[in-house]
Amino acid sequence: MRFIAVDSTFDHDSRAVDVPEGVRVRITRLTPHLDYDVAVTVPEGMLPALRETTPGALIVGGAMVHHRSFRELDEAERWARDFTDGLRGVAV
Repeated sequence: MRFIAVDSTFDHDSRAVDVPEGVRVRITRLTPHLDYDVAVTVPEGMLPALRETTPGALIVGGAMVHHRSFRELDEAERWARDFTDGLRGVAV
């Protein structure tokens, strides 16, 4: 997985590429004084059983959205990679 910067009014906005089909990963930070927010959207049925009850996850339109916040960008990217590495489903 790698991240591509997106033109945005945010201080930071990037999307992941080379992720399993149907998975979306976005990292944003509104201003330099806030944490980075990671949102991983996973199609229903692609999560291992342990992840299906992850605290803070929301079901939106048949997909599960997971959010975490991190002070540093490298921590946010690492969490996104670790999370998506644990998914079952289509290989990239």
